[in-house]
Amino acid sequence: MQHLQGLPYHSGEVSLSPVLEAMGVAKEVGMGAIRFSLGRETTKDELNQVIQLLNERLN
Repeated sequence: MQHLQGLPYHSGEVSLSPVLEAMGVAKEVGMGAIRFSLGRETTKDELNQVIQLLNERLN
């Protein structure tokens, strides 16, 4: 499972994702977004692990 935060460009600058920008998400909110990419091989155990880690860190 991979996660990406922001969108790095060639200059090394991190900026708001074009998708979030097109959706009208404010930069202050969007820069705190995390995108998770799931694939066919992503397992239920991996999803449960991510959910557990997020719960631990956000609570």
